[in-house]
This record gives sequence, C-alpha cells and structure tokens, in this order.
Amino acid sequence: MKKLLTVILTVLFMASGLLPVANPAKVEASSKPTTIFLHGYYGGKDSMVKMIRFLTNEKSNLKAPVPYEMTRNGKTDIYLDYIPYAGQKTTYYFTPPGYKGTTEMRIIDFTKYGAKKPNDKLVQVVFSQNAQSLDNQEKMLRQVLADLKKKNVKEINLVAHSMGGLLATQLVLKGSPIKVKNLVTLDSPILGTQSSAIGGSARDLYDGGAVIRESIRLKKKINSGTKVLSYSDSWSLHPASFVVDESSARGLEKLTVKGQFTFKKIEANHLSITSHKTVLNDVKKIAM
Repeated sequence: MKKLLTVILTVLFMASGLLPVANPAKVEASSKPTTIFLHGYYGGKDSMVKMIRFLTNEKSNLKAPVPYEMTRNGKTDIYLDYIPYAGQKTTYYFTPPGYKGTTEMRIIDFTKYGAKKPNDKLVQVVFSQNAQSLDNQEKMLRQVLADLKKKNVKEINLVAHSMGGLLATQLVLKGSPIKVKNLVTLDSPILGTQSSAIGGSARDLYDGGAVIRESIRLKKKINSGTKVLSYSDSWSLHPASFVVDESSARGLEKLTVKGQFTFKKIEANHLSITSHKTVLNDVKKIAM
C-alpha cells in the first residue's frame, strides 16, 4: 500500500512541476516568420483564402461577423461584413471609411469565434475599401505591423497579389519596422500596367507608384537580407484576363542584387495565379 501511495504522489508532484523529470523533451517554438497575406486592387476578404486553406488544410465554413457604421445625411446605419476563417488565427480588417471619412482597424481573433488550433503564424490583411492609394494602404499596414511588434513578432514574410505587391514593395523600400525575410509578389505591376482591365483611376497601378519609380531611378536596392520571389501569369494563354505584362511583373529584379531575386512564369491568369499548385507549394516552403 505504501509503495502504491508513493507512486501516486510521485506522479502528482511530477505533473505539478514540483519534481524534476529526467531528460525532458524540449518543445521548440516554430522558427518560421509570421506570414502576412495582402490582396490586390478590387481584391478583398476572399482573395487569399484558397492559399491559406491549402497551407492549413482547414475545411470549416466559420466566418466572423464584423460590424461597422456608415453615416449619410445625418443618419447612421450599422452594417455587417463576414470574414472567412481559413486556418489563420488573426485577420486585420480595415472598415470602409463610409461617409464619416474614417477607417478603423479591427483585429479578428478567430479563437473567439470557435476556431480550434488556428495557425498564429499566418495573418490576413483585408482593406474593405480596396481601391485606396498605396500611401493610404501603407499607413494601415504599418498599424498591423505595430500590433504584431507588440506581440513580439521579430520576422515576417510578405505574400502579395497584384497591387498588394506594390504595397509590400513600398513598405520594404521605405523601411519595415519588422525584418522581412521573404517578399513574394504574384503578378504585381511593379513597373505599372496600361491594361484597360483595371478601370477606375488607380494611378499607382498605372505607373507603379512614386516610391518604386524613384527607387529604380536612384538605383536603390531592397535590403539584401530579404529574398524576393516574383511570379507572372501566362497572359498569352489567357488574353482576355491580361492585366500585367511579364516585364512589369519581374520589375523587382531592378531593385535587387545578384542572387536575391527569383522569377517564375506560371500557366495561370491574373486571378487564378494565387491558387496555382506551383505558387502554393513555393509559399508552403516559405511559410510552414
């Protein structure tokens, strides 16, 4: 009986941490950077979902409701947007400025909506007003990075589609508050695009943005510690969806040093490139 009591007490003390355990197994924290996903012009909450689901193998249809106000003619109404869960722990959602002219950052933690074991190394950023200037989007992205820095994030990857690649590049050129390990652009018009498929008055898309143009003129380079991977679609196979030509999509070659830049041409169109198997597998190697 004494022997049995001794065994029980020993197990209890070990469980409570009061007794040392011989040769404890070390639990290593993930050494991977936090990966931030950025959508493009007229993109939004669904643009990068297939990619994130591929990385996490998440199958649920969970969505988080996000309320926001819109005021017109003195009347304020409450609206709801529903942000899809794809396995990421956090989505940063920027509300429409509405008629008040203000935008708010909402931090959506999916564990509060029932998500089980979400990946805290994957972060989605959603601009509900998706046709804003690069400068405005950069200000919002820096709010995201400030919050991540408070959470002790030391290193990030940026995975960006279309205009999101211009945003990510502008951030890196002007200086990110968190070290950027990998910059991945998916059919981004780094040197601009004249495609009529864009529409609207997005000047930054037409000329690539002032920061990028000036950096190329001054022969400024992206920090050599950041690996750059750019993709172009095979627009000749999909002429109806042509948005960005190859020379523009590989424009970051002008902002990198030898051995820093990798370019791949993918048999996809401008929209489907985010879910192409080559792109997905490459991003998986970087993010997971």
